[in-house]
Amino acid sequence: MCRDPAGHGVVAWNVSFDNCKHAYQVFRVPNARLQTDCNKYLAVTAQNELLPGPSFQRLKIAEPELPPEQSPAFGWGRIWGAPRRVRGTVLSLLTGWPSNKNYYHWLTAVLPRIYLVEKAGLIENVDFYLVPDDVLRFQVETLDLLGIPREARISSRKAPHVAADAVISTTHPRPNVQDVPTWIVEWLRDAFLEKSSDQEYNRLVYIGRADASNRRLLNEEECFSTVLQPLGFEAYQLSKMPFISQIRLFAGADVIVGIHGAALTNLSFCRNGTSVIELFSAPWRLKMFEKISNFRGLNYHSIVCRNRQTDVSSQEPDLSEDPDLAVPLEELATKLRLVVG
Repeated sequence: MCRDPAGHGVVAWNVSFDNCKHAYQVFRVPNARLQTDCNKYLAVTAQNELLPGPSFQRLKIAEPELPPEQSPAFGWGRIWGAPRRVRGTVLSLLTGWPSNKNYYHWLTAVLPRIYLVEKAGLIENVDFYLVPDDVLRFQVETLDLLGIPREARISSRKAPHVAADAVISTTHPRPNVQDVPTWIVEWLRDAFLEKSSDQEYNRLVYIGRADASNRRLLNEEECFSTVLQPLGFEAYQLSKMPFISQIRLFAGADVIVGIHGAALTNLSFCRNGTSVIELFSAPWRLKMFEKISNFRGLNYHSIVCRNRQTDVSSQEPDLSEDPDLAVPLEELATKLRLVVG
């Protein structure tokens, strides 16, 4: 591990935000190498010594960040083979926790690094952007909206090991998976809200997960036909919607009902006073969307649902499970009577 970054030519800038408990740093590392397993760890090295600031690794969602000396880059997770050599300065948007396919992590842990680098005054020095991946629809669309040229994007899926003239990297924008700093929500709104589509959508919105591999609503058909549809709700599958349409959907909604999942990151775009009912299975009662709702001044409610195995509402949360669930219809109907005029 690198004990003398300045001796290796590493320069660090401090970045802070009002009312934010996290302190951030932006690093410029000359003659750097960077490697990732595209999943759990990110290792930035100067002269083959790991830099603890921009490097980050977490093995499981409920576990704390690993200390630098325990980085998987030193053992079984090491990337084998020669690095891809890049002439110029590379901005790393990688994060040591899954973000290659996850919308929540992409919006709250990947893209905000661009703003940190802008705040440090270094964005004009960037020649290339190393991103977790650049093929999913929301990845392509958000990068396009931010004005990042496609020819300047490098996917870590194709290049998990990179050597560059210089790497710019940051400390983690959101080191606690459940704690989205308010500056990130503000930046997302500033960066994207005015770029939303002009299409009009139903103001009573149900966000489904029927096309997901887990955390689906087992009694969704009955729930929609007997509770939601009679009140005027319309169901949406966000995986089928362009990013600018998702922004518009949430920005124009009066009431949103949805299962806990990455799609609810779009609560960042809601108007003050929008009502939200989040459906949980007890093992996944994470607080990030409640916190976004509180910051945005939303009228937040939650319902703990039964899962496919047992009624787990009285058990200790177990984040190793991510089961399908069934919402108690009467409880949902009762909460909806409070928020639907």
